[in-house]
Amino acid sequence: MHAKTLDNSYLNIENISIEKLKKLFNENNAHNLDIFEDVNSLVFKLDSISLATDLYEVLVYVCKIDILSVHNLKIAYYKTIFNMDYNIIDDFFVTLID
Repeated sequence: MHAKTLDNSYLNIENISIEKLKKLFNENNAHNLDIFEDVNSLVFKLDSISLATDLYEVLVYVCKIDILSVHNLKIAYYKTIFNMDYNIIDDFFVTLID
């Protein structure tokens, strides 16, 4: 795989993940997600995209998006797992409790 193709793949994965995360916030209120902050002040920041294998040893992409407060503190993260065709096969949201 060429580096340019890989860069485009990662950009697609990041964009899809952030759109899915925004949809999650639109469909739930922050309190339901255990986030006690103004949702409009949150920042979504790419942490990493990596290749991994699932339980069946099938190659997948794993994208982790950090969710930061207005004070730049990491308060949660969101992970999406993609097959090689960029379809989301699993996703989860985790709040970080002090």
